[in-house]
Amino acid sequence: MKIRLLVCAGMMFGLSGCSTLYYGAMDKVGVHKRDIMMDRVKEARETQGEAKKQFLTAMEQFKSVVNFKGGDLEKEYNTLNSTLQKSESEAAAVRRRIRSVEDVSDALFKEWRGEITQYSSEALRRSSQSKYDITISKYKELIRAMKAAEARLEPVWSPCWCRCATRCFT
Repeated sequence: MKIRLLVCAGMMFGLSGCSTLYYGAMDKVGVHKRDIMMDRVKEARETQGEAKKQFLTAMEQFKSVVNFKGGDLEKEYNTLNSTLQKSESEAAAVRRRIRSVEDVSDALFKEWRGEITQYSSEALRRSSQSKYDITISKYKELIRAMKAAEARLEPVWSPCWCRCATRCFT
């Protein structure tokens, strides 16, 4: 588990430098950061919905095994374990999508802050700053909601759940 976390962290660190090049290239072909951000938010929401369905399936399977009466327990365990693995994969996908939204948003807001300082007109600067402040506030609400949804996925595959499942099969 720790190795996977280190590998993911290393990949994110390595890719962070590439994102600036990516956004620059996309901007040159007419795809702006705000469009990328909107697409990533949509993808993150879809991934969260898929993960929610998967986690509900995992919980239903777990409940059926807890009330299990006789039969091939190893087969039931393997089915449950397979579902757990898929659930963990879905949770990881949700985390990646949220980080992806944060990445493009950071680039977008950094660019916007830079543009605000370039206005020679005080009225335009104030107007842009006001729009920026409103947008950043809404963005923070969105990310908070996404992370809250992400946090609700955790109990299904948390170590406590695994220990409970292990006790059921020993």
